[in-house]
Formats: sequence, C-alpha cells, structure tokens
Amino acid sequence: MKGLVWTWGLLGILYKTGWLVAHSVYKRVHFVLDPQARERDLEQVTASYNLPGEGLKYLKWRNARTVSNFFYTRHMVVDYFVTLLQDLNKVAILHGPAPDPLLHEASTGEPVRLLSVATSGLPLVINFGSCT
Repeated sequence: MKGLVWTWGLLGILYKTGWLVAHSVYKRVHFVLDPQARERDLEQVTASYNLPGEGLKYLKWRNARTVSNFFYTRHMVVDYFVTLLQDLNKVAILHGPAPDPLLHEASTGEPVRLLSVATSGLPLVINFGSCT
C-alpha cells in the first residue's frame, strides 16, 4: 500500500512538473512578444507573497533582468521537481509521531536509534556537522 501511495505521489509530481514546463514555455514566448510582461509578472508574483513592507525590502534586488535567469527556466522546473520529490520522501508526517532516526554512537560508531540514547532529565547533544 505504501508503494502505491508513493507511486501516486510521483505521478502527481510528474503532472505538476509537466504543467510547469508548459506554463514556462507559454511565459517565455509571451515575454518575447511583450517585453513589459516580465515586469508585470514579477509584480504579480511579488504581490502573491503577501509580505509586509518589512519583508518586501529583502526582495528589492529583484528586477526583470535578475529573475530572467530563473523564472520560467529549466532551473526553476528542476528546483520545483526536486522540492516536490523531497516532500514526497519525507519520513515525518504532519500531526503524526516523530520519527526515531538512526544515529551513530560517537565513541563506537555503532548505529543506534535516537530515542534509545535519550535519558530523562539530561540534555541530549547531537552533532549534525562534520568533524573534519
């Protein structure tokens, strides 16, 4: 059953990505025919974020020229596809129990489950970085 759900999710991702490819082709042609359309599109996209003035100041660097290297290009399509695929493969489930990931014991290198090394009343320190 889990494999069927994953396959159904992958088909949804392929559908959404295909739609984005078609939409991107339409937008690129539209931008060639109407050079001002890219600026209007950027304004619409920025307005859709619904950010307060404080948040908008961090987007001031964006203009029609800077976003043309990403918006409606293969970079945007690949990023969208990878993001959706990562979401599909997440272990954690909203409002579900937290996953018990496999960690490596620092002194022995043996794999152990996170909750098996947790002790009530003592903080648990996990190093997510590199030791090199």
